[in-house]
Amino acid sequence: MFTSLMMSIVTVTHNWLWLAGACAVVLYAVRQLLRPKLPAPLPPGPKGLPIVGNVLQWPKEKSWEVFTEWGQTYGDIIYANLFGQHAVILNDPILAVELLDRKSSVYSDRPMLYVAGELAEYKHTITLMQYGKPMRQQRDLITRAIGSKASLAVYKHMQEVQVHHFIRDVLDEPGQLTEHTRKLAGAIILSIAYGYQVKAGQDELVTLANEAMHGFGAATTPGRFIVDVFPSIDCLPSWFPGLKYRQVAADMLKTQHTFLNKPYNYVQDQLRAGTAPPSFVSTHIAHKGTEEMTPEYEHLVKWGALTMFGGGSDTSVSSFQTFFLAMTLYPDVQVKAREEIDAVLGPGHLPRIDDRTRLPYVEAIYLEVLRWGQVVPQGVAHVSQEDDIHRGYFIPKGTIVVPNIWKYTHDPNTYSNPMSFKPERFLKSDNHEPEVDPREFVFGYGRRVCPGRQLAEQSVWLLCATSLATLSVLKKTSNDGRILEPTVEYVGHLITHPKDFPCQIKARSQQMEDLIRHAAQDLI
Repeated sequence: MFTSLMMSIVTVTHNWLWLAGACAVVLYAVRQLLRPKLPAPLPPGPKGLPIVGNVLQWPKEKSWEVFTEWGQTYGDIIYANLFGQHAVILNDPILAVELLDRKSSVYSDRPMLYVAGELAEYKHTITLMQYGKPMRQQRDLITRAIGSKASLAVYKHMQEVQVHHFIRDVLDEPGQLTEHTRKLAGAIILSIAYGYQVKAGQDELVTLANEAMHGFGAATTPGRFIVDVFPSIDCLPSWFPGLKYRQVAADMLKTQHTFLNKPYNYVQDQLRAGTAPPSFVSTHIAHKGTEEMTPEYEHLVKWGALTMFGGGSDTSVSSFQTFFLAMTLYPDVQVKAREEIDAVLGPGHLPRIDDRTRLPYVEAIYLEVLRWGQVVPQGVAHVSQEDDIHRGYFIPKGTIVVPNIWKYTHDPNTYSNPMSFKPERFLKSDNHEPEVDPREFVFGYGRRVCPGRQLAEQSVWLLCATSLATLSVLKKTSNDGRILEPTVEYVGHLITHPKDFPCQIKARSQQMEDLIRHAAQDLI
C-alpha cells in the first residue's frame, strides 16, 4: 500500500511538472504574440533562450566580474531577461548617476525577494523596503540619529574605547582577527542603536545579531530560491518536493524576531530603571513617551534599529578585514602612515576622531580601503517604478537595475593600476591631481544612499588610524621558514569579505602596547 501511494505521488508530481512546463510554453507563445511594440529598443545584452531568457547565463558567483566582461561586448548598459523579469546592468558610473540620482523619482524601488522579504519579513528593513512613506519615515529616524557628524558627536568616545578594546583583544589573540572584527562592528552598532555594552569574550547578543545577519545574507543570495522567481510556488502543498525553503525561512524568521525584540526590550527595562544611556531606541521612545507610543511608531523604531545593525555591521567587518589584508601585502604603506602619525600627534599618543583632518595620508589609506575592497560590489539593486527611455533605450517598468560598483572602482580609465593598493592616488602633489573619491560610488545612489555612511566612515577610519599607530601587520612565516603569501579573493554575494588570509600581528613597540592596554581600561 505504501509503495502504491508513493507511486501515485511520483506520478502526480511528474504530471504537475509536465503541466507546468506546458503552461509555461503556452504562456510564452501567447505573450510573444500579444506583446506590444516597444517605444524604443531594449539595451543590448547576451542572447537568451526562449522562456528562460538569460537565466542560465546569469552568474552565480563573482557577478561583478562577469558583468564587467559583458561590458566589453555589449557596452555600458546591458539588458538581461530572467524568466520574464527585466534586468539592466550599469557598467558606467555616469549612467548610474543619470538614472539612480537624477531620475531617483523613477528608480528608487527595490526588488521583491519572496523568501527574504515576505517569509523572513526583512521587507521591513530599509535595504529591502519598497519605496514609499514607511521607508521615508524609517530613513528619517536613522538619519536624525547617525546621519551627520553633529549627531554622532555624542558617540565619539564610545567608538574610540571600542577600538581600543579591539586592539587589546587582537594583541591577546592575534589568530582570531575575523572574530575580533565582527565583535568590534557589533559593539559599536549595538551601543549606538540600543545603548548595549558588549561583554568580554563571546557576547550572546553579538552572536544573535550575527546569526540574524547571516540569515539575511543567505536569503538575499541571487538564485538560491526558485520561489523568488515564481512566488506562486508557495501555494503548493507541503508534501510537494523542493519546498525546503519554507523551513529555511522559518528558521530565519525565528532568529530575526528574537533579535528584533530582545535588545528593544533591554532598552525598555533600562528606561524603567532610569539607567538607559543615549541610544537610537531610548531617544525615540523618550521622545514619544509611553502614552504616545503607537504600534506603528514602535514598529518603525524596532526595524530602524535592526536596519542600523544590518546596514552597518557586516559592511564594516568587510572594510576592517580589507584593511588588514592590504597592510599585510603593503608594508611600505604602514611605514609612511606611522611617520605621519608620529610627526602630527607625537610619540605616545593615540589617534582620535578629531585628528582625522590632520592625517591626510591615513585618510588616503581609508579611501583606498573603500576603493580596493569589495564591500557591496554590485550595490543593492534598484527597480524602475515606471517605463523610461534613456539614451535611446527602453527600460520597462519593474526593471531591476544593478550598478556594477566594482567596475567603477577598478576601471583603469578612472584609477591608475587599479588592482594595486596605492593611497597616494588620493593625494594632491605638484604633478598629480587626486583620483576620483570612491565615496561617490560605494555608499549608493539617490534616495537609497546609505543613511549611516557618516558612522561607517568614522568607524573604519578610526580602526585604520589606531591600528597603524599601535600594531605591526606582517606576512606570516610557516614552521619551515616559508613566507605565506595572502591571496586577494573576495567571497559572498550582496556583501563580500576577503577570504581568510595568513598574517602576523604584534604590537608596534612596548610603549604603544602599554599605551593601548591602559586606554582599553576605560569604561564607555
